[in-house]
Amino acid sequence: MYIHHTYANTGIRYLALGDSYTIGEGVPISKSFPFQLSEFLINKGISVHSITIVAQTGWRADQLYEAMNNSSLLPPYDLVTLLIGVNNEYQQHSPELFKYEFEKVLHKVITLSNNIFVLTIPDYGHTPFGVYNQSIISTRIQQYNEVIRSVCNREDVECIDITPLTLGGINDPTLLAADGLHPSPVMYKNWVNFIGVKVSKIFA
Repeated sequence: MYIHHTYANTGIRYLALGDSYTIGEGVPISKSFPFQLSEFLINKGISVHSITIVAQTGWRADQLYEAMNNSSLLPPYDLVTLLIGVNNEYQQHSPELFKYEFEKVLHKVITLSNNIFVLTIPDYGHTPFGVYNQSIISTRIQQYNEVIRSVCNREDVECIDITPLTLGGINDPTLLAADGLHPSPVMYKNWVNFIGVKVSKIFA
């Protein structure tokens, strides 16, 4: 899915890449974290020219890579966020295969921007959807996130650990969308308050 929204004539151009967590499955697109992050930056006095989203529910890293190659991207972007991998894990691909596919995506992203923020994968074991396999899911998510951190560290790309912010859904239904799996606008706002502090420093 390719979405482009223009805010102003000038300002930063933001590209958001990912899967259901980026597109905001189960919530209005305006309440997804990329749109909330854009509003956060605007409220900080940072002009945002546009936001482009390349993301779709169910995408693995390899599918995102293919979509990026087939999308009308216009680099350089002033800001890119990347959140991918949960569907590789859900389909029980090995961490080694994910590493190979994630590296391809990240190397592509590096050609698009100098300001890249990679987000760790949310732990859906802490939702009603995943609670009965929580230990298995959480262990695998941790393995995947270790891959993400390792690759980002090697490529000198900032990795933001949002996973701890995703653990409260099992006890607080306001943090989840109606499907009991994906984040609600409230949880996305929590992400943005955390991410936004780091991102806004670049453009202040």
